[in-house]
Amino acid sequence: MNKYIIIAVSLLLAFPALAKTDVEQCVKTHDSCSKSCLELDSEGSKAACVAKCAGQEAKCAGEIGLGTTEPFMRKKAKELEDLLNQFLDDFLPNTPSPPADTPEHTKT
Repeated sequence: MNKYIIIAVSLLLAFPALAKTDVEQCVKTHDSCSKSCLELDSEGSKAACVAKCAGQEAKCAGEIGLGTTEPFMRKKAKELEDLLNQFLDDFLPNTPSPPADTPEHTKT
C-alpha cells in the first residue's frame, strides 16, 4: 500500500502545476476506501477490499500520468515522423507525378 502512495507522491512532485489537485484527490479517495475496508468482518474481505482500493488509486494516478504525457508523446511522434521522412527522402527516388492530360477513362 505504501508503494502506491509513493507513486502518487512522485507524480505530485513531477507535475506539481498540472496534477496537484488530481493526485490529492486520488490519495483522499484511497484513504476513505481503505478506512471503509476496516469495517468488514473477515480478514479475507478486508484484504480483498484494500487490494481493490490500491488498484483504483493506481488507475487514478496512471490516468493523471497519461493525461500529462500525451502532448509530449504526440510531439515526439511528430519529430520521429519528420526525421524518418527526411532520412527516406535521401535514399528513395522521387516518384514522378502522373501527367495532367491523362485520358478520362483512366481517372478513378
